[in-house]
Amino acid sequence: DTERLANALEYISSNRHADGGFGYTKNDETRTILTVQYAVILGKLGVSIPDDSTLQDFCTEAYTGDFAKEDFETQAMLARLLQQNEGVEYTKNNMYKILSVQQENGSIYDDVEDTMVFIVLIDEMIKGGE
Repeated sequence: DTERLANALEYISSNRHADGGFGYTKNDETRTILTVQYAVILGKLGVSIPDDSTLQDFCTEAYTGDFAKEDFETQAMLARLLQQNEGVEYTKNNMYKILSVQQENGSIYDDVEDTMVFIVLIDEMIKGGE
């Protein structure tokens, strides 16, 4: 029901922090992963993040391109999001950075969730580079 969806989005939006991000509660610190998930939800609803300059700035600033174990999921999701919204261009260098963290067994840091995120991101990068 669209009214319930609108109410849920209004609830999330009302908990936004001054820096454009979100925490688990209004008083919690900003969590980059939650902010990225919000941007992904907006994308699924047909809203692009450049339509929201605070969100665009937050995501652009949060993206470091460092795919270390502790930040892999967040950085991969940011790369995907920004690439979809033309904030990060497809480059072979960026792809090589992501590929460099893949283990010999095919995983990303022996982590199933990170490996799933990797598959989606690499697939989109390949398709974007065609």
